[in-house]
Amino acid sequence: MRLFCSLILLLLASTTAFAAGLADSPWKITADRFTRTANGNDVIAEGNVELLNQAQGQETVTLRADWLRYDSATGLVHAKGNVHLKTAGQVATAGDAQLLLNEQTGVLKHSTIFFEDRNLYFASEEARKEGEKIYYFHNGVFTTCEITEETAPVWSIKSVEADIDIDGFIFMKHCILRLKDVPVLYFPFLTFPGHRDRQTGFMVPPEISTSDRSGYGLTTPFFINLSPSSDITLYPSYLEKRGEHVGGEFRHIFDYGTKLQLQASYLDDKLIDTPNTPDNDDNDYKDDGYMRTRRDRYWVRGKFDHEFGENLNTMVDVDFASDRDFLTDFEEEMTGFKAASRQFLIDFDRGLGESSLGWRDSSLQVNKWWDTIYFGGEAVLVDEHESHRTPGKDAVNTLPHLLNNGMVDLAGTGVNLNWDADYVNYSREEGVGMQRVDLFPRLLAPLPVGRYLEGSVLGGVRQTYYLVETHGNATYDGDTSPDRSAVYGKVDLATSVHRDFGLKIGSVSWLNHMLRPHINYSHLSHTSGQENLPDFDALDRVNSGNSIGYGLDNHFRIGGMADDKAYNRYYGLFKVSQNYNFQKTREDHPYSEVLFNLELYPLERLYLKYDTNLSVYGDGFTQYDLLTRYSHARGSFALDYRYTKFSDVHEINGLLEMGLTEAISFRGELKQSLHTNRIINQTVSLVYMADCWAVQLAHSKNEDDSRLAIYFSLVGAGRTVGFGYADDLSGNYSVKYNDDALGHTTWNKDE
Repeated sequence: MRLFCSLILLLLASTTAFAAGLADSPWKITADRFTRTANGNDVIAEGNVELLNQAQGQETVTLRADWLRYDSATGLVHAKGNVHLKTAGQVATAGDAQLLLNEQTGVLKHSTIFFEDRNLYFASEEARKEGEKIYYFHNGVFTTCEITEETAPVWSIKSVEADIDIDGFIFMKHCILRLKDVPVLYFPFLTFPGHRDRQTGFMVPPEISTSDRSGYGLTTPFFINLSPSSDITLYPSYLEKRGEHVGGEFRHIFDYGTKLQLQASYLDDKLIDTPNTPDNDDNDYKDDGYMRTRRDRYWVRGKFDHEFGENLNTMVDVDFASDRDFLTDFEEEMTGFKAASRQFLIDFDRGLGESSLGWRDSSLQVNKWWDTIYFGGEAVLVDEHESHRTPGKDAVNTLPHLLNNGMVDLAGTGVNLNWDADYVNYSREEGVGMQRVDLFPRLLAPLPVGRYLEGSVLGGVRQTYYLVETHGNATYDGDTSPDRSAVYGKVDLATSVHRDFGLKIGSVSWLNHMLRPHINYSHLSHTSGQENLPDFDALDRVNSGNSIGYGLDNHFRIGGMADDKAYNRYYGLFKVSQNYNFQKTREDHPYSEVLFNLELYPLERLYLKYDTNLSVYGDGFTQYDLLTRYSHARGSFALDYRYTKFSDVHEINGLLEMGLTEAISFRGELKQSLHTNRIINQTVSLVYMADCWAVQLAHSKNEDDSRLAIYFSLVGAGRTVGFGYADDLSGNYSVKYNDDALGHTTWNKDE
C-alpha cells in the first residue's frame, strides 16, 4: 500500500512539473497520457495528442498525432501516427514528422501537403520543410486535384526532385506527366510559378495537334515575367512535315492609355510547292497558279497606342509577312491569325485585316480634336504579295494622308460654316503616283418652314488640285497638274410625329411609334475632263446631276413593369428610301433601288438586322444582308448571311457557343461561300472543365487542310493556357464606307 501511494505521488509530481515547465512556453499540449523523461526537458504525449501555438500575435499552428515527443529546450518535436499539421494556408499529413517548431523546419515522411490558397497538392516519400513556405521533395507527386488513397488523381506530375517556394518558383527534375496512372509525357525539368501572380515559367501543358499539311505538331509556350507591366511569351513549336516553327510575343503597358504589343512568327518550311516537271507531279497548293517556293517564312504584327493628353492620340499598327499564305496556313494555331486578331481586338479595340488578303498594311495615325474641330494624319505602308497580277505597278503607299474638318457658328446668323480639307500623297516604287489637295467649304442654314416641319439648306464649292508623279521607269502622258471644281447644294425637309399605344403583352404595357418622313433635293456640277484625272480613291470621281431623295423612317420604343420596376427601351427601326436622278433617261435607270433597313431588339440580349435592296427595273432583290446576335449566360449565337447579285458575294457565317452541362461547353464556327459551295472555314470544339483540369478538343477544316488539336489546362498549375472565347463576329469593328455624291467617306462602327 505504501508503494502504491508513492507511485501516485510521483506521477502527480511529474504532471505538475510538466505543466509548470510550459508555463512560459507558447505551446500547449493536450493528450490522453503524459510522460516526462529523466532529463526533465522532454515530454512524451500519447493518444489524441494536440500541440497548439497559444502565443498572441503569432501564426496559429496546430499539430495532431497519435504519439509525440517534445523537447522544450530546443523546440524539437517528433510525431508519429496520423500526423496532421495545420498552419496558415497549409495542411500537411504524414506518417512521421520531425519539426523545429520555432524555425518551422523539419522532415515529413510519407506526407501529403496541401496549399489551400494555391490549390496545390504535393505528396512524397520524404519532404524537407526548409522555411515557412519552402520545401524540398524527394520522389514526389504534384497536382491540383485532390489526392486520396483510393484513386489516383486525374492528372499529376511525378518528379524525382522538386524545390518548392510557394511565393516564388517550383523547380522539378525528371518529370513525368501522368493521366490517372498512365505516363504521357517526360520532361527533363519543369519550372513554373508557385502562386497565381505573373511569373516566369512554362505554360503547362503544350498544344498538341495534327493536320493534313503540317503533320503532327507540338508547341510548348514559355512565359517570361519582365516586370509588373511587361512580359514575353515564347512559342517554340515543331511541325512534323514543315520543321521548326517559332513565335514570340512582347507586351508592355507604359501607363494609362499607352501600351505596346508585338508578335512575330518564323518558319523554316520544308513543305514547298513543286512545279510540274517530267520527274515530278504538279504540287500547286490551292491550285491557284501561285507557286510557294520560299522556305524562310515569317509574319510580324503589332500595335501601339499612346495618349498624349488633351485629346491627342497616336496609334501604330505593324503587319507584314513573307508571303500571302502564311496567315491562312496557320490560322488556327496558338500563334495563328485568329488568336492574334482576337487578342488585338480585346487589348486595342481593333483587330487585323482579313487573313486572305493579298497584302498587309502597316500604319501610323495621329488624331487631335476639339469640340467642333478635328485633325488627323495617317501614313500607310503596304506589304504587297500579289504584285505579279499587275506587272509594272507596285503597291500604293500613303505618305501621308492629312485630314481636317470642323464646324463653327457664324455668330448671330444661325448659319454654320462646315469644311473638309484633305491632303494625300500616294507613292510607289514603280508606277504612277500623285499628290492631291481637296478643299470643300460649305454653309449650312436652317429653313424657316413652320412649326411642323424642319428643314435645312447646304451649299458649298469644292476645289481639287493634283500633282502627278512617276516613279521608276513609269511614264504618264496626261497633264501632271490638273484641277477640278465642283458646286454642291442640298435642301432637306422632314417632320416627325409619334404616338403611344397601350399594350398588354407580357411585361410590355405601352409602345411608342415615331414616324419620320423626309425628302431632299441635291445638285452637283463639276468641270469637264474628270476622266483625265488620276483615279486612286473615291474622291477622284464625282457624279454630277440633280436628284431627289425620299424616305420614311419608323422608330419604336416599348415600356412596362418588370420585377416591380418600370422600364423603357429602344425596340427597333424600319426605314425605306429611294433616289431619283433628273438627268438620267429611263435607259440610264433614273430611279435608284429601293433600300429597306430593319433593326430589332425583340429581347434585351437579341439583336436582328436585315438590309435589302429592290430593283424597280425587273432585277428583283439585288442584295441581302442579315445579321443576328444573341448572348446569354450559358452561351451566345451569331449568324450572318450576305448576298449581292451580279457579284461573287454569297456567303453565310455562323458562330455558336453554349454550355451543354456545368462542365462541358461547345463551340462551332462556320464560314462558307455559297457562290462556290466552298467551306472557307469550319471549326468545332468541345471543352471539358473539371475542378483541377480542363481539356479542349478542336477540329478545323477548310478546302485545303484539316486539323485536329488538343489543348490541356492543368488548372492552378502556374499560368495556364486559357479556354475563354471572344465572339469573332459580335465583338468586331465593321467599317462601312458611305460615299455621298462628292465621294466623302464616313466611318461608322457597326453596333
